[in-house]
Amino acid sequence: MTATSIAAFSACQRMGESRGVEEHAVNGATPPLVQDYLQMADAAGVETTRIDEEFVANALRSLAATLGTLDLGTLEVQVDLRVAAEHVLSNPRSVGTAATVRMTLISAADVIEADGRGDGRLRQSAESLRTDQPLSDQGPALRSFLRTSVPPLRRAAGQ
Repeated sequence: MTATSIAAFSACQRMGESRGVEEHAVNGATPPLVQDYLQMADAAGVETTRIDEEFVANALRSLAATLGTLDLGTLEVQVDLRVAAEHVLSNPRSVGTAATVRMTLISAADVIEADGRGDGRLRQSAESLRTDQPLSDQGPALRSFLRTSVPPLRRAAGQ
Protein backbone atom coordinates (compact mmCIF):
# COMPACT_ATOMS: atom_id res chain seq x y z
CA MET A 1 0.00 0.00 0.00
CA THR A 2 2.85 2.37 0.81
CA ALA A 3 4.51 1.68 -2.54
CA THR A 4 1.22 2.33 -4.32
CA SER A 5 0.77 5.62 -2.49
CA ILE A 6 4.30 6.69 -3.32
CA ALA A 7 3.85 5.69 -6.95
CA ALA A 8 0.59 7.61 -7.23
CA PHE A 9 2.09 10.67 -5.54
CA SER A 10 5.15 10.52 -7.77
CA ALA A 11 3.05 10.13 -10.90
CA CYS A 12 0.99 13.18 -10.01
CA GLN A 13 4.08 15.13 -9.11
CA ARG A 14 5.81 14.05 -12.30
CA MET A 15 2.94 15.37 -14.39
CA GLY A 16 3.40 18.77 -12.76
CA GLU A 17 7.18 18.59 -13.04
CA SER A 18 7.13 17.85 -16.76
CA ARG A 19 4.94 20.92 -17.31
CA GLY A 20 7.58 22.90 -15.45
CA VAL A 21 10.22 21.73 -17.92
CA GLU A 22 8.16 22.97 -20.85
CA GLU A 23 7.60 26.36 -19.23
CA HIS A 24 11.27 26.84 -18.37
CA ALA A 25 12.54 25.42 -21.64
CA VAL A 26 10.91 28.36 -23.39
CA ASN A 27 12.78 30.78 -21.13
CA GLY A 28 16.04 28.80 -21.36
CA ALA A 29 16.29 28.68 -17.56
CA THR A 30 16.97 25.62 -15.44
CA PRO A 31 13.71 24.39 -13.86
CA PRO A 32 13.52 25.20 -10.11
CA LEU A 33 13.45 21.57 -8.94
CA VAL A 34 16.56 20.83 -10.97
CA GLN A 35 18.25 23.98 -9.67
CA ASP A 36 17.44 22.89 -6.09
CA TYR A 37 19.17 19.54 -6.62
CA LEU A 38 22.18 21.12 -8.32
CA GLN A 39 22.60 23.56 -5.43
CA MET A 40 22.33 20.71 -2.93
CA ALA A 41 24.90 18.67 -4.85
CA ASP A 42 27.23 21.67 -5.03
CA ALA A 43 26.82 22.17 -1.26
CA ALA A 44 27.78 18.54 -0.70
CA GLY A 45 31.10 19.28 -2.38
CA VAL A 46 32.01 21.65 0.43
CA GLU A 47 33.80 19.63 3.08
CA THR A 48 32.11 21.54 5.90
CA THR A 49 28.65 20.43 4.73
CA ARG A 50 27.40 17.72 7.06
CA ILE A 51 26.27 14.66 5.11
CA ASP A 52 23.89 13.16 7.65
CA GLU A 53 20.81 10.99 7.08
CA GLU A 54 18.55 14.03 6.70
CA PHE A 55 20.81 15.48 4.00
CA VAL A 56 21.02 12.14 2.17
CA ALA A 57 17.23 11.61 2.30
CA ASN A 58 16.64 15.13 0.97
CA ALA A 59 19.21 14.59 -1.77
CA LEU A 60 17.54 11.33 -2.85
CA ARG A 61 14.11 12.99 -2.93
CA SER A 62 15.49 15.97 -4.81
CA LEU A 63 17.22 13.69 -7.31
CA ALA A 64 13.92 11.88 -7.89
CA ALA A 65 12.20 15.21 -8.55
CA THR A 66 15.01 16.23 -10.88
CA LEU A 67 14.73 13.03 -12.92
CA GLY A 68 10.97 13.55 -13.17
CA THR A 69 11.35 17.18 -14.14
CA LEU A 70 13.85 16.34 -16.86
CA ASP A 71 11.84 13.30 -17.95
CA LEU A 72 14.82 11.01 -17.45
CA GLY A 73 14.29 7.34 -16.83
CA THR A 74 11.19 5.63 -15.63
CA LEU A 75 8.79 6.35 -12.83
CA GLU A 76 10.19 3.25 -11.12
CA VAL A 77 13.60 4.88 -10.69
CA GLN A 78 11.99 7.95 -9.13
CA VAL A 79 9.91 5.83 -6.76
CA ASP A 80 12.97 3.76 -5.83
CA LEU A 81 14.85 6.96 -4.94
CA ARG A 82 11.98 8.15 -2.74
CA VAL A 83 11.68 4.76 -1.04
CA ALA A 84 15.44 4.71 -0.45
CA ALA A 85 15.12 8.14 1.19
CA GLU A 86 12.58 6.72 3.62
CA HIS A 87 14.89 3.78 4.38
CA VAL A 88 17.68 6.24 5.17
CA LEU A 89 15.48 8.05 7.66
CA SER A 90 13.96 4.97 9.24
CA ASN A 91 17.09 2.83 9.53
CA PRO A 92 20.19 4.94 8.82
CA ARG A 93 22.79 2.62 10.39
CA SER A 94 21.65 -0.50 8.54
CA VAL A 95 23.96 -1.99 5.95
CA GLY A 96 20.78 -3.07 4.17
CA THR A 97 19.91 0.59 3.77
CA ALA A 98 23.35 1.24 2.32
CA ALA A 99 22.83 -1.62 -0.15
CA THR A 100 19.43 -0.24 -1.15
CA VAL A 101 20.80 3.26 -1.66
CA ARG A 102 23.76 1.91 -3.64
CA MET A 103 21.52 -0.09 -5.97
CA THR A 104 19.17 2.87 -6.44
CA LEU A 105 21.99 5.30 -7.17
CA ILE A 106 23.46 2.92 -9.73
CA SER A 107 20.09 2.87 -11.52
CA ALA A 108 19.88 6.66 -11.33
CA ALA A 109 23.44 7.00 -12.65
CA ASP A 110 22.61 4.83 -15.65
CA VAL A 111 19.62 7.06 -16.44
CA ILE A 112 21.55 10.29 -15.93
CA GLU A 113 24.52 9.21 -18.04
CA ALA A 114 22.42 7.80 -20.89
CA ASP A 115 22.53 9.36 -24.34
CA GLY A 116 26.12 10.56 -23.96
CA ARG A 117 25.49 12.85 -20.99
CA GLY A 118 28.13 11.08 -18.92
CA ASP A 119 31.26 9.03 -19.22
CA GLY A 120 30.61 6.31 -16.66
CA ARG A 121 32.14 8.16 -13.71
CA LEU A 122 28.76 8.68 -12.05
CA ARG A 123 28.04 4.96 -12.14
CA GLN A 124 31.52 4.25 -10.77
CA SER A 125 30.85 6.73 -8.00
CA ALA A 126 27.57 4.99 -7.12
CA GLU A 127 29.32 1.62 -7.21
CA SER A 128 31.90 2.91 -4.73
CA LEU A 129 29.28 2.88 -1.97
CA ARG A 130 29.93 -0.12 0.24
CA THR A 131 27.22 -2.56 1.22
CA ASP A 132 29.04 -3.61 4.39
CA GLN A 133 29.10 -0.17 6.03
CA PRO A 134 26.33 2.21 7.09
CA LEU A 135 25.83 5.28 4.92
CA SER A 136 26.82 7.51 7.83
CA ASP A 137 30.35 6.14 7.48
CA GLN A 138 30.47 6.82 3.74
CA GLY A 139 30.38 10.60 3.49
CA PRO A 140 33.20 10.85 0.93
CA ALA A 141 31.51 8.38 -1.45
CA LEU A 142 28.18 10.20 -1.13
CA ARG A 143 29.90 13.56 -1.73
CA SER A 144 31.55 12.11 -4.79
CA PHE A 145 28.26 10.87 -6.24
CA LEU A 146 26.53 14.19 -5.68
CA ARG A 147 29.40 16.24 -7.17
CA THR A 148 29.78 13.89 -10.13
CA SER A 149 26.06 14.08 -10.91
CA VAL A 150 26.11 17.82 -11.54
CA PRO A 151 27.71 18.02 -15.04
CA PRO A 152 25.52 15.38 -16.73
CA LEU A 153 22.37 16.80 -15.11
CA ARG A 154 23.33 20.30 -16.29
CA ARG A 155 23.70 18.84 -19.80
CA ALA A 156 20.29 17.17 -19.51
CA ALA A 157 18.71 20.42 -18.33
CA GLY A 158 20.23 22.23 -21.29
CA GLN A 159 18.85 19.80 -23.89
